[in-house]
Amino acid sequence: MSDKIKIKCPRCGHKWEKSLSELEIDQTIYREINKKPDVKVVKYRAYCPNDGTVIIIEVQED
Repeated sequence: MSDKIKIKCPRCGHKWEKSLSELEIDQTIYREINKKPDVKVVKYRAYCPNDGTVIIIEVQED
């Protein structure tokens, strides 16, 4: 499975792909959903190559 994700800048609309390993981890959260075991959600920080806008992306990991 590829770890590339598609990103779209909310400010300028620029679209690009980036590998998760290339992104900066901003925060890791463990959530309990419907009494199931904790789910790991990682927030990554990406920067738009067009205008420098900071974009936070949430990814649920297994």
